[in-house]
Amino acid sequence: QGIWIADEHGQCIWINLFYHKRLGWELADMAASGWKNVISESERERVTREFGDSVRDGRDFIMDFTYCHKEDNSKTIRVHAQCRPLKRNSGEVIGFIGFANELK
Repeated sequence: QGIWIADEHGQCIWINLFYHKRLGWELADMAASGWKNVISESERERVTREFGDSVRDGRDFIMDFTYCHKEDNSKTIRVHAQCRPLKRNSGEVIGFIGFANELK
């Protein structure tokens, strides 16, 4: 399972080891908006647009899409991703936490 944390602007600030062990990506590769590169090129625009809408609206993001290995784009993993906004008691969004489960 991939787990990641983004700031209030949707910029990646932390990933778990799934991304390195299964896909060859490091935090330095995925930091800020570099996370978009792990998404297959054919789905990247759709996924980033929907995630951007979720960040703008401060709402959940749920979508199935494909991750690609850093060194070999033919090595892919289809995932079901979910992301939730992290909010202060006041309702202000302070970040996001996301999970990506591999689909079989």
